Amino acid sequence: FRRVLFRSLPQDFTTFFSTLIIPGTECKIKIPDGVGCFITNIALDQEDLPAEGKVFVNVSVNGSETVTVVPFTIGKFESTFTDLRFCSNDSVVFSLKGAKVKVHLCGYLTNGMSVDVDNGYEEKPLVPVPEEENKKN
Repeated sequence: FRRVLFRSLPQDFTTFFSTLIIPGTECKIKIPDGVGCFITNIALDQEDLPAEGKVFVNVSVNGSETVTVVPFTIGKFESTFTDLRFCSNDSVVFSLKGAKVKVHLCGYLTNGMSVDVDNGYEEKPLVPVPEEENKKN
């Protein structure tokens, strides 16, 4: 094992990125200065998926008019490849209309390690924290 430290990221550096859009909540993504964000796949969450319905994935960039980028049909069209490219300093807002189903976004970042995401979702710990431990904090 050898640790490699970079003073700056290599020119062609990319890192995986994913987040959730929660029904009834906007998913706000702020792209930092110098970073590119590419959404390459959008998919319906399979947990609690109704038997039928439609889910419309919408996006607005830097306060622009909201547009629908994916019109999913449950049971027929539930995931898709995309080529959505967002630039340095963009403010991107994803929202949903239709059936109450969570939606996964994934892709990659260039020249950066992270973006700021506010989607109203609190992740559950991978390992449950015992009640006694939770009360100590």
